[in-house]
Amino acid sequence: MPERNVVSWPALVKGYMQNGKVDVAESLFWKMPEKNKVSWTVMLIGFIQDRRIDDACKLYDMMPVRDNIARTSMIHGLCKEGRVDKAREIFDEMSERSVITWTTMVTGYGRNNRVDDARKLFDVMPEKTEKGEIAKARRVFDSMKEKNDATWQMVIKFHERNGFELEALDLFVLMQKQGVRPTFPTLISVLSVCASLASLHHGKQVHAQLVRCQVDVDLYVASVLMTMYIKCGELVKSKLIFDSTKPNEVTFIATLSACSYAGMVEEGLKLFESMESVFGVKPITAHYACMVDMLGRAGQLDEAMEMIDSMTVEPDAAVWGSLLGACRTHSQLDLAEFCAKKLIEIEPENSGTYILLSNIYASQGRWADVAELRKLMTTSYALHDVDEEEKVNSLNYHSERLAVAYALLKLPEGVPIRVMKNLRVCRDCHTAIK
Repeated sequence: MPERNVVSWPALVKGYMQNGKVDVAESLFWKMPEKNKVSWTVMLIGFIQDRRIDDACKLYDMMPVRDNIARTSMIHGLCKEGRVDKAREIFDEMSERSVITWTTMVTGYGRNNRVDDARKLFDVMPEKTEKGEIAKARRVFDSMKEKNDATWQMVIKFHERNGFELEALDLFVLMQKQGVRPTFPTLISVLSVCASLASLHHGKQVHAQLVRCQVDVDLYVASVLMTMYIKCGELVKSKLIFDSTKPNEVTFIATLSACSYAGMVEEGLKLFESMESVFGVKPITAHYACMVDMLGRAGQLDEAMEMIDSMTVEPDAAVWGSLLGACRTHSQLDLAEFCAKKLIEIEPENSGTYILLSNIYASQGRWADVAELRKLMTTSYALHDVDEEEKVNSLNYHSERLAVAYALLKLPEGVPIRVMKNLRVCRDCHTAIK
């Protein structure tokens, strides 16, 4: 090579390291007339990969600039050699941490059998992450030669938290195929995924494992189980779990939600009245939201409004949102406008309120109000000012009806049909499915 520069030198050093000639790479590194950030990082990673952690530590201390890559690499190397506390020191010094950094530190704890530390750190991880960062975390996980329950738990929960439920469920299946027995935290994470996906098959499997672990009677577990069964349409099983446990705030939310979905107004009212008098559980806004939703679904809007007026706590967006949804279903425009104004006061940035109110205007044929309120928003039921023939044609393509039709063609007779979606079922589909 006639001339070497800051680009060619690091490339040459990296090439020797990739061929296992770390000593040659190190000799070249120290001969470099000018070392930039890349040069230092390349040599640092080389020492770590060669298990020369002491040399890596010395080089790290000499580095003039330590970026996220260098710090994360050191955390990985130290954890690999069992020096987890030193790795945590570097982690705590970082002002900014990528998802790779978080994952590396949590995984390091797990690899060194410090599961409690791994769990505590994972619990304070940022809730949401960019999709590209999640992909990087998955690549880090896939590259690990040894994985224990702590690392599996970390990656499953990480995907669940960021809305990648299907990927989380696939990881759980893969975990079992590889002979790793899931522990309690992993099972709870997967059960939450099953609830989100309405995956009754997998949910029952997790329930069975919880029974074998003898933790199915735990109140928290019971609450998650009830939520899963409710979202899968298994209201009877949810009620059986409720009857077998001592209820708390969370179990009451699950059971009242079940009463709401099933139209069991009388039972729901009795249960709500018994909360504080019989079970000593004081209602919170989430319980009132369930009750308002239940009364609203049944068309008892006056009673729902009375329920809100009787609240001992300030109504939140969930309460007013439940009533607003019922107003749309039962075409109560005046009350809907009142609810919408309350919601806008609480959450002025939430476009969902404007969308739902415009749906009500549209159902009344008040297209000028729709145009003023929503302008370019045209994503919900019958929002366009179109003639009946065009409206009928547009409704032929609604996904819920297509899903039910497909299920009727493919599933055996008598098998329940479960339609999962991330939005409310539109009125036409609801009417057709009933």
